Amino acid sequence: MNTILCIFLFLISWSAWSADDGWSGQGEITFEWRNFYDDDQKTSIDEGRSVMSRLESSYEKGSRKAVLRFFSRVDQLDNERDFVVFEDLYYRQYFGADEEWQVKFGYQVYNWSATEAFHPADVINSKHYDGDFERPEKRGELSLEVERTFGEGRVTAYLFPRYEKPLYPGEFSRLGTGLPFHAPVWMKKNSERAGDRYDLQWGLRLDQSFAGADIALFYLNHMDRDHPLLVYESGGLTPYHFKVQDFGTTIQFVYENLIFKLESSYRDFVPSASHLTLLGGKKTEDYYLYAWGVEYLIPHDSGKESYLFLEGQHVGKLSRKEREDRFLFQNDMMMAWRLAFNDTLSKELFLSLFFDLQREHEYLVNMSYSQRITDVWKASVGLRVYDAPEREVIPRGMQTFHKDHSLYINVNRFF
Repeated sequence: MNTILCIFLFLISWSAWSADDGWSGQGEITFEWRNFYDDDQKTSIDEGRSVMSRLESSYEKGSRKAVLRFFSRVDQLDNERDFVVFEDLYYRQYFGADEEWQVKFGYQVYNWSATEAFHPADVINSKHYDGDFERPEKRGELSLEVERTFGEGRVTAYLFPRYEKPLYPGEFSRLGTGLPFHAPVWMKKNSERAGDRYDLQWGLRLDQSFAGADIALFYLNHMDRDHPLLVYESGGLTPYHFKVQDFGTTIQFVYENLIFKLESSYRDFVPSASHLTLLGGKKTEDYYLYAWGVEYLIPHDSGKESYLFLEGQHVGKLSRKEREDRFLFQNDMMMAWRLAFNDTLSKELFLSLFFDLQREHEYLVNMSYSQRITDVWKASVGLRVYDAPEREVIPRGMQTFHKDHSLYINVNRFF
């Protein structure tokens, strides 16, 4: 049904482009191949062959704008990766003599993060977890947004009436747990389950520019999407999502060729009873999560540009054991280098290294290269290496993915 609706809406938009100058559209189709290092398990799905498509249509005239963008993936070898979802499906209208008011309603993808790899403040959208953990794909969230210009920025109020469920890896995915994921459970209070996926969630956000810095403060009262309790029941894992209050901030400050970044969130959960997980009885606990980063631009005489990144993330208020039980990146750092060739083919080389500051010998290495082939074709190749030997009966953190090395090749067609 979702597929039919998406296609129907997109065809309506497409047919309207020639009828009104306010219409525009774009899209891409990506042929994806990935292959994991053989783990000698017959049931594991070590190869992926998929087609990803993203289509966008928009209409803008005067103070009005409407946007439709959705994307889908179909995997020939793993149907647990198949989906069609909205990223954006909204209508926006400006009001006021100086258009100081903005109202937006519909599905939206929000990006509240300031950093490259760690994202404590990026907590609104549900995500897909069968991919890169540091930059997961997102699902659009249904929202009503009212914005007013204020000072050197804006203040925005949000209402979120619906929960969008995250997409977890399948039972035999190399990025999964080896167990099936059941449908998520939404917990409003200690033992009160939501009867459906509709409930009032809301938030406020203040954005200001001050002395060369971009500063954002926010408050959210919503259903947690990012860190559910994975409860073991019926031979699989059931994600239990709980109501949470988020108090957060993001800061970016530019000084010459340097960008300084700070991102944090304090998470105040509703109390919960203890639930059985693979790591024993667990319940919700409050914590704060902060990340910092530095980005440095080095221009080269040849016209190329190098970008150096250094970032770290830390979880506070929890014991070391609880941090390690619940977070992939609980006290970690990332170093990266991006080389932009700035040529007609948009060639780019990227290298990064993740490592844990407390647990020894836990590393994730990323290497990728991309370039355009023609004006409408692009190719990229990449390698991910996990080196985190298991030292416990039940692995934690990156130990879960030890030797889940993977190679990928993507070919994009834009239109």
